[in-house]
Amino acid sequence: MEGSDTRVLGLAFLQTASEELICPREDLSVSRKEELKRLFLAHIPQVFNSITGLLDEAKNKGGGDSTVILANLQALAHLFSWIPLADVNCLQLLSLVTHFALQPDTCGLNGLSALNELLYNNCVPTTFQNALLSLCSHNNTLLRTALSTNMAELDPEYISKLSEMTRLCVSVHWHRVESSPGFPVLEFLSSLFQFTFQQPSLDGFYTTLDIWNSLLEYLALKDTSHIAK
Repeated sequence: MEGSDTRVLGLAFLQTASEELICPREDLSVSRKEELKRLFLAHIPQVFNSITGLLDEAKNKGGGDSTVILANLQALAHLFSWIPLADVNCLQLLSLVTHFALQPDTCGLNGLSALNELLYNNCVPTTFQNALLSLCSHNNTLLRTALSTNMAELDPEYISKLSEMTRLCVSVHWHRVESSPGFPVLEFLSSLFQFTFQQPSLDGFYTTLDIWNSLLEYLALKDTSHIAK
């Protein structure tokens, strides 16, 4: 795909195909629906490689065409909403999505949406464990970046999506990542602590308190040595 318009059109087709597979025509048989999904999933590695290339090119250009970036992130968000986690194991792609999610603009919102779609999954296969660890580490990076700004000037929706990502990492996946030597537990909790008390709204503050509550509920099931650690 050469021009920006062609790329955006191709990505729109990709998202449409993804949407059609989730809500196919009612006259299709169950076996046909499953066959279409199987055929589509067979091309996912190639799709992810292409999107990775487009996002990497945009990153290297210092931003690139925001329309193309947005189309990539929107297509990814929909794909991530239903594709099995076992088929999502591209750490470079997740790093690139995080890179664009760092910007508190429309691309950043869609980047966070894409990452959150992955974190909504409670059943995590072994093959996705490294990717999950990377996602939760990226969450810490996103928190630190938000804290380096005046959070009162950030889009409330951006803060909300970042809070949701943090909630998912803690309430759904904490038991999977906290014991990993590659996960910065104390740094993450420090980021969350600062993020809690720099919330520009009361609703946002209550949201972060819910995150702490889920962590305390988790610790309540642990022994004293684990809590002390």
